[in-house]
Amino acid sequence: MRLLVVTLLLSLAGCATVRHVDPAVFAARSFALASVHARVAIEFQNMGSAAPMLYDNELGLDALDMELGENEVRLGEIFGAALLPPGKVLLAAKAYDALPEALPPQEWTQLNGMTAVDIDHPQTAAALGGLARALGVDAAVVVRHEWMVARDRFEMAEGVTVYDRCTILVVDRDGRRLWQDMVLARVPVVPMFAGALAVGMLGGTWSDEARQNARRTAKLALDELAQRYQAARERSQAAPPSERS
Repeated sequence: MRLLVVTLLLSLAGCATVRHVDPAVFAARSFALASVHARVAIEFQNMGSAAPMLYDNELGLDALDMELGENEVRLGEIFGAALLPPGKVLLAAKAYDALPEALPPQEWTQLNGMTAVDIDHPQTAAALGGLARALGVDAAVVVRHEWMVARDRFEMAEGVTVYDRCTILVVDRDGRRLWQDMVLARVPVVPMFAGALAVGMLGGTWSDEARQNARRTAKLALDELAQRYQAARERSQAAPPSERS
């Protein structure tokens, strides 16, 4: 069943993202945060007789609203440089408006005026490169969160797990994809939703727990991305000079 849940999650936004780290990313010294966005709703899968309200929610919007500042700080720690924040990025109006938008737009957050950038669009890299040039930075960064809650049923027990399919894209001023990666973070939450009671019976708790645990998975996802980035940096530094870009 867990394999089925993971397969469902990986299919939420189309094709899986290919992991790619260009050693040139480690030479970048300035970054612009072009977009941090998420699906407006937290998806609920395999929940049986769940309350209808679970399937029409804005919990992803709420979770990202609470987690947005942490995302910005954590990304700065990963790159070792403060990122130009969205408020200043949006000033490059013409270049920013050229970013391809994820569709349908009502399914994606647009907090602080940020476009939900379609990471998989063929024109995205070129548009992000144009944005980086307009802002005078080395690279532009996009982060996408997709949260899901799923019930895992086993022979003798069952539990609930919260997932975050988190994707990052970093593009330099020439439109080159320096880092494209996806991690799948998960938090098992056995006592969630009032234990054995039907999901949604206690409306005041399931929504708060879903939001808070979505934030937990976001932190885990960014930690995993940080570890991958550092590991790639160490491999690059250990490589012979002839193999470095």
